[in-house]
Amino acid sequence: MTKLILVAIMAFAEFMANGQTAITLTQSNMTGLKPGTYYTHIVNPAVVKAPSLGNNLSWDYSGIFGGQAIGTSLVAASSFSSTAVMDTSGSEAINSNFSIAANNVYDLDANGFFFAGAIIPKQDFSLQSVTGFKTDSLFVLAQTYKLRQNHLSFPVTEGSTWTSKTVHQINFDISAFILPANTKAYKISHTTVSDSVAGWGLIRIPSSDKASIPYKVLLVKEHTTIIDSFYMNGSPASVQLLSQFGTSQGAITEDYSEYFYRTGTVVPIFNIDYDTDYTYTTPVAANYTADNVVSGIENTSPDLLNFNVYPNPTESGISQCSFYKSSSAPWRLQVVNELGQIVDQQVIS
Repeated sequence: MTKLILVAIMAFAEFMANGQTAITLTQSNMTGLKPGTYYTHIVNPAVVKAPSLGNNLSWDYSGIFGGQAIGTSLVAASSFSSTAVMDTSGSEAINSNFSIAANNVYDLDANGFFFAGAIIPKQDFSLQSVTGFKTDSLFVLAQTYKLRQNHLSFPVTEGSTWTSKTVHQINFDISAFILPANTKAYKISHTTVSDSVAGWGLIRIPSSDKASIPYKVLLVKEHTTIIDSFYMNGSPASVQLLSQFGTSQGAITEDYSEYFYRTGTVVPIFNIDYDTDYTYTTPVAANYTADNVVSGIENTSPDLLNFNVYPNPTESGISQCSFYKSSSAPWRLQVVNELGQIVDQQVIS
């Protein structure tokens, strides 16, 4: 239900579009992931425009409605820490064509929000499509690896940069006609993740079929490089054998992504993946969070808001402002002078 608001103000009023200062993300104003289900909307990347970079900007993605809502279930990972959680739907790529199930673990502490490793369940796969023999199989052993890749390295604010370098190993057994019996194999991955704050400002995303309120955010650019090496019975796997599995020794995987972070949660409010596009120009995937997003003023014309300032201009220096408040979310009314300086402001609930 709408209601009429009357306020006495000096000079003239307008809704400000841009934030004033960059936010700073720390453990004190961020909440880590908790056991439960988190929802994101997967959107068509063709309708997503790569964001401008810089400070005190506004990014409006509120028009990208639709897409598929995806739930991610998290459970406690107490073997890592009392605050760690794991994604039970996670996976890890062995090569570009083959992935295994992996319960990826995430955690938060005073130094940042980070990927802490993975708990990998026992699983097996037929190799018939690779070797041609029906009885050939790959057995992934139940295993756990721990590391630290910082998604956020506190404190994070304008100009922040950080890099994480990690090494981890995946063990598996191979039973194949062309290999010695019970061949012990493993993959070693050297991963470098480089992040930098490339901008800050306000962002709007869809919320209940309308625009969200503007959120103060940091725009983080991320570049991931993974170099994989494969070993069998303690020696590097041969080129010929790896080619049968569709990979190579020292295979390199690159990925480029952008994330928008706000205070209160480590879940990005919006993120874009560019795959191997190092220019961060053409999105190949994008999603926005559907959790804890407040709907704001819809993209409504001033006529529908019935926004009026009178008398305008004023000789006494006092005017009255009236408008219809068309949502239950808090609105911020700001009064600015001709220099763009805020001289008064009011939150209207």
